[in-house]
Amino acid sequence: MTITKSGRKLSRNPTSAFSGTPDHDPNGNCLERRAVQLGLRGETLRRFGQSELISIEDITSFVIEQRENLKEGFQGLHTPCEEIYRPHSTTAAQAVGIDL
Repeated sequence: MTITKSGRKLSRNPTSAFSGTPDHDPNGNCLERRAVQLGLRGETLRRFGQSELISIEDITSFVIEQRENLKEGFQGLHTPCEEIYRPHSTTAAQAVGIDL
């Protein structure tokens, strides 16, 4: 695991990268939990782009609409349902820097 200049933990292998960055609430405030970012390269990226990916949607207009909804509070804000991922394997958790 490598620590970047910004203090993010980064795990690398030849075909992918894992990074944990601060998560944010709808107002942009940092939360204690971390958001996972995955980077793909090489054969993994090729497979994802050519055979694994089903579709891509441009949600720009939706995001703009939600930004406007946020100005009036959280009542009209539509956000995805999220669940905190907790690996069942201690080895997997340690590999990505998660305390169980």
